[in-house]
Amino acid sequence: MQNWKFVVVIDKGVIGKISEACLQQYWMNTAACHIVIVAYPQQAARYYGIRGERLYTIQNCAAVAENILLMAHYLGLGACWVGAFDEDMLKGAVNILPEYRPQMVISVGYPDETPPEPSEYTMENLLYLNKFKGGVSVIKDISEPWGVYSIKVEKAVRAYYDKLKQATGIGQKKSQSIIHQLSERGKKVQEKLQQKKK
Repeated sequence: MQNWKFVVVIDKGVIGKISEACLQQYWMNTAACHIVIVAYPQQAARYYGIRGERLYTIQNCAAVAENILLMAHYLGLGACWVGAFDEDMLKGAVNILPEYRPQMVISVGYPDETPPEPSEYTMENLLYLNKFKGGVSVIKDISEPWGVYSIKVEKAVRAYYDKLKQATGIGQKKSQSIIHQLSERGKKVQEKLQQKKK
């Protein structure tokens, strides 16, 4: 269900009002535009009741916001998801109708800097097999539950990397790292499969 609307703001005066409504986050004034993602919760409520209104609406808007962030990054733009705001002030700044609710603001512009990539958790720290137990993951070897699929994933990533390299030449280091990890895991899977055959 696509119960969202978008208000694209390029007017500097309105951008200033949005920055004020977003709890005085004045750094937002430097953005070229803001995209206010607005939900219509009643549409989801008609189909799914209170769960649609309170959960599915937020999930829908979060999914579309993530897609906007990914596309902005792909286009070489800087984008930031802002979720802290005074709802009434934001509604007033962009004339949102009473039955609609703002969910987030995406600030978009050209970045002044390239921040370092945040450290990532490994899949072994995030992935649980069949049940969530909390604490330490039950999976010690990521290739174990995937079997031959890790080999297929490696091939798919390698094919994607080749296309990416031909098209742009960017993402090479990250892609090479992923391919190396998957290749090593694929070798382990093949070794385990051979041992099981014996």
